[in-house]
Amino acid sequence: MIPDTNSVTAYYSTKPFQTNFPLSNLTGISSNVSSELSYSLSQNYPNPFNPVTTIKYTVAKDGIVKLKVYDMIGKEVAVLVQGFKMKGNYSVEFDLNDNGSALSSGVYYYKFEAGNFSDIKNMILVK
Repeated sequence: MIPDTNSVTAYYSTKPFQTNFPLSNLTGISSNVSSELSYSLSQNYPNPFNPVTTIKYTVAKDGIVKLKVYDMIGKEVAVLVQGFKMKGNYSVEFDLNDNGSALSSGVYYYKFEAGNFSDIKNMILVK
């Protein structure tokens, strides 16, 4: 993976050509685009779901990331992400067919932890 420097410098040259538009020669473009990432956890889609839903999240700094699913009483039912991630935007599918668990219809919670950031959202499984 190529690291993102968040800045772009591009240089172009053009040759004169006949036109009716008042254009001049383009000699260069320089742009420093800075887009700081912040930790975030999005609502799953679709919600309610059966049997697959997608969860998107953003990692602001390289580090250990955890994304786990819990039932109503707080019992861990799935680990979707656990490990090192580089900063960036990610999405993960929670697929009951792949998970191999026999979850019943109801409300479930997913918890995202990265760095000092933590967030919890709920999702609804309808069978």
